[in-house]
Amino acid sequence: MRLMLVVFAIAALLTPIAAEAQHLDSRTLSWARTNGRPILPTQLVQPDDYRLEGAILGGVVFAVAGGWALHEACKTQPVPIAPAQNRSCTGSTVGGAAVGAALGAGLGYVAGRLTHKQ
Repeated sequence: MRLMLVVFAIAALLTPIAAEAQHLDSRTLSWARTNGRPILPTQLVQPDDYRLEGAILGGVVFAVAGGWALHEACKTQPVPIAPAQNRSCTGSTVGGAAVGAALGAGLGYVAGRLTHKQ
């Protein structure tokens, strides 16, 4: 208990010193405006690459491949001994599709980012 009070007292004494470093120097901040209004871009710049297309295509292709691979892996497992045990491969199929979609979307995004539109 005494150790906790000592730690609390030291923290209470050092907090104002540490918090003083968090203040920004107001002389370096600049909030310049033009004619009293902030400057906004006039047009949205469209990306000149295939990021979205690559992410969608990669996600779909890898989702199908991942779902199919884990469904086939589930089907090749040995049959349960007890006849009352009903084995379903739905969970592994959905899991494989989700992992494949995430991986494929990431890889497709990167590939699309590296491919520029003409």
